[in-house]
Amino acid sequence: MKAKIYIVLMFFLLGCAGSNILEDNKEVDIEKVFKLEKDKLEQFSIVKKKKSKPSQKKKIADQESITKKTKVKTKKEKKKAKKSKRRDEKSQSESQISDQQNKNIEAVDITTSAKPEDHPDYPSSFKKYNERYEKFWNKHKHILKSGEKYTFDISWTIFRAGVATIEVVDDIEVAGEDAFMLKAELNSAKYFENIYKLNNTLRTYVKKENFFPIKYEMKQRESGQNVDDVQLFDEKELKTYFYYKRLKKGKLKKKSEEKFIPRFFTDSFSALFFVRGLPLKTGYKFGFPMVTRTKVWLLKAEVIGEERINIMDQYINTYKVKAVTQFPGVLKKRGDIVFWFSKDQEKRLLKFEAKIKIGSVKGELIDYTPGK
Repeated sequence: MKAKIYIVLMFFLLGCAGSNILEDNKEVDIEKVFKLEKDKLEQFSIVKKKKSKPSQKKKIADQESITKKTKVKTKKEKKKAKKSKRRDEKSQSESQISDQQNKNIEAVDITTSAKPEDHPDYPSSFKKYNERYEKFWNKHKHILKSGEKYTFDISWTIFRAGVATIEVVDDIEVAGEDAFMLKAELNSAKYFENIYKLNNTLRTYVKKENFFPIKYEMKQRESGQNVDDVQLFDEKELKTYFYYKRLKKGKLKKKSEEKFIPRFFTDSFSALFFVRGLPLKTGYKFGFPMVTRTKVWLLKAEVIGEERINIMDQYINTYKVKAVTQFPGVLKKRGDIVFWFSKDQEKRLLKFEAKIKIGSVKGELIDYTPGK
């Protein structure tokens, strides 16, 4: 029952179970665990971009300097430039054939280079997924904004179970590419800790260009267990590297895996933000793979209608979305969840609900900070 207390949060806090909160803030030694080369590690390096905004005075001074340098060119300098240009043109003409040959060689190398999908071990089902779900990525337009923050009140049946916060962080680089960091925290309410105590944090990084997940990391500090979960996603090789460590009742369990992944997918947390970027309307059906700990789940969802709900003392028009996830080939569903997104350009997540064997789990927005 404990694992089902917040099944509704499975999109971004999967695998919860469990009177002590264990402290272990050591970072995962990815190089040691996965035996990756340095260049592979650089692909998953996360850095905070440094903003350097020049003052208006400096901008004007720089522009004046450029203008001044342009004006002081003498006739002699211009003649020298023309001679240099003629020499360059002659040199370029002589090397034109050689350059073209090199380009042809490079073109052959590109066309003959193997794609991950061509690997004999790449699952044929993933090839079908790549064709079937690409259309949703083509229609997706991310609306993430730096500093956007959600606070949800989480309840189980008649009990207030805890508070979950979700925040979007911009100005992140992953191996030199622009990315968003999506972070979340889930903490149990004080009086609820006798039933279930938890303090969980999560970070996931997605590329701005194509919403490809790059890195997912979760720390679970719960009643009776301590879990570290790291998942790396390699877009070039279409592989995921997974590391898992759990300490429960004095017993330590470690696990690491490497497997192929589809080209179009989300992790269990970024799925929430991906849905916001789709063209939601009543009757719209969508779906996509969701990779969690090397396992590929299929999410199927539909906008089942529109509803006006009261959130933070305001009546807001919403899209009501019903989502179902299940493991391919398994008839048993993992769970049904209903989400309410605001019916506007922001498509804010306002409410979610899931029925379980004993009661139901609900989440409702109690505070919101718009992003920039």
